[in-house]
Formats: sequence, C-alpha cells, structure tokens
Amino acid sequence: MLLGFGLPAAAQDKAPERRLGDDLFVAGSDVRVVQGGLEDVFAAGRDIAMTANVRESVHLFGRRLRITGAVGSDAYAAGQDVEIRGPVTGDITAAGERVELAGSAGADIALAGKEVIVTGPVGGDASLVGEVVEIAAPITGSVQVRAERIRFGPGARIDGTLAYWSPNRVDVPAGVIAANRVTGVRTEAAQKKAETKVVPRAVRFLVGVAVFLVLAAILAAVVPARLAQAHERIVERPWFNLLLGVIATSALCGSILVLALSIVGLPLVPIVLVLTPFVCALGYLTAAFAVGRLSLGLAHVRPIEGWLGAFTAMATGIVLLAVVRLIPIVGWLVLVFAVIVGLGAWFALFLRPRPAAV
Repeated sequence: MLLGFGLPAAAQDKAPERRLGDDLFVAGSDVRVVQGGLEDVFAAGRDIAMTANVRESVHLFGRRLRITGAVGSDAYAAGQDVEIRGPVTGDITAAGERVELAGSAGADIALAGKEVIVTGPVGGDASLVGEVVEIAAPITGSVQVRAERIRFGPGARIDGTLAYWSPNRVDVPAGVIAANRVTGVRTEAAQKKAETKVVPRAVRFLVGVAVFLVLAAILAAVVPARLAQAHERIVERPWFNLLLGVIATSALCGSILVLALSIVGLPLVPIVLVLTPFVCALGYLTAAFAVGRLSLGLAHVRPIEGWLGAFTAMATGIVLLAVVRLIPIVGWLVLVFAVIVGLGAWFALFLRPRPAAV
C-alpha cells in the first residue's frame, strides 16, 4: 500500500543516478547496476538487479532485489523479495517477505522474513527469523532460528551449535549436527500467554492511533503548505525520494555515534536522542498524509482545503498504516518505509525548496 502512491511517477526511462567518486547512488522504478569500478552502492527502487562487482558494501531498498555480482564487504537489503546469488565476502543483513541466500557469505548472516531459505554456504554465524526457515547449505558457525516451521534440506550442515525456538516439533537429522549441540525450545506456552493479552494490545493500538492523531492535528495547523509540497515530492520522484530518506536516516543515526566519539559534541548527544523520535514521527505523519491523499482520491472523495483537509488526509493515512502495521513481518517493514519516505520528502524540500506561490 505504501509503495502504491509512487506508481503514477514511477515509470521512468532511466533511473536517476549520482556517482561520487566510486560510490553510486541510484533510484528508480527499474534499476540495473551493471557498471564496473564501484566501491559502494546505494540503491532504492521497485526492481533492483545488481550484476556489477562491488569492492565494498551494497545497500538496497525496494520491492524485488537481486544480487548476482560479487560484494567485497557487507550487503544490506530490505524488500518484498530478496535474492542474493553472488558471493559476499563480509556480513549479510536482509529482510523481506521472502529472503533467499543462494550465493555465499564469508562472515555472519542475519535474515528475517516470512520465508527464509539458505542454500549457499555461510562462513560465520547465522541468525534466521521467519514463519518458514529452510537450511540446505553448510554453516561454519553457530545458528539461531526462530520460526514456526524449520526444515533441513540436502547439503545442510552446522559446524557450531544450533538453538531454535518453535511452537512445532523440529526433527534435526544427525547428519546436520550432533544432538548434544542442539538446544530447542517449544514456544506453545508463550503463544498461549500472548493470546491472553489481546485486550491490552487493543488498548495500546487505540492509544497509539490517538497520539498520532493529536500530532497530526498540530502538524496540519502549523505547516499545511509544507505537507502539500512534501506530498508532491513523494509523487514526483518516489524512488529517488526513498533514497534520500535512506541517506537522511543514516545521517541521523550516524550523527549520534560521531557526536559521542567527539569531546566537543558529546553534550549534544542527549539533545539528538530526544529529537530523534520526533523526527521519525514527522516522517511517519508525512507518509501518512501521502497515503491518505491517495486513498481519498481513489475513493473519489472531494479534497478539502486548509487545516481540515490536511488533518483528514493524515488521519486516514494513520488509520490505514496502523491496520497494516498489525500484519506480521510486513507491518514493521511498512513502518520503516513510511518513516524513510517521509524523511526523504523533507530532505528533498531542504535540498531544493519549492518557491512560494504568488
């Protein structure tokens, strides 16, 4: 749903890209990374295919992601369908509805999704989370698995230890790992305990929606024109806007570390920590405004001008995103998308402010 508002402007002949030295920044509907001599790659888009070899790290954010080239350091990927078929020398961190590692990892991996499949060798430890997790490759280090169903395919081998958490019985073949190195926890009791907390969860859900509605009313009263401009930025260049959001979020998180390491900036760390939740809330409300505008337009609701129109759009988006947030795995991905897209829109306004209407 969150990606849907970008479709009207997503059809572009060529993905816009920027190259700073040997680092590539690219965003678009259909992204193809094929050029050589790259050190780092930052890409956001609907479909991303990376066949080029990269000396350092790759950062991919989109819907369908494919990595077939070699990565000299670490790989970070988040999307709906993530497939890694090339060799990665360092760590792999990936999340999505379906995540498959068919290449190789030279160090540790952390994969999360509805379906997680490991068919390529792993040179370090593995942390796997999903509804279905399948291991069909040798893993040099230790493995931690949290899943409803855990499967072991041909070629599976774990040289370290195995610890799993699952509500179902897990049969671990003796050829995969010795029984004395396996620790299993049945989570049925935890699930029953969670079922008894339905009412408190509903209360937290309603309280969270109410808090964001209050913040939306304040934001609609203070900067309604800026919200409209941010919405235009999202619609005009959604994928490049998403890339700007990734950069802005990374800069925000990285500034905390930089200030903490410097003596002069150390007193500013508490201020940044206090402001960070408000900045994330601003990004979330901006994305909610865009989603609400799109939903009301699809429902053929006549737009309302001024404060009431901005609040109505934000309120609609807040409710829709809150409902989507309840979906396992997909919900938190949508939340991350919303925050990053919203921050990207404000970052785009900061870089290239739109002139005021006469």
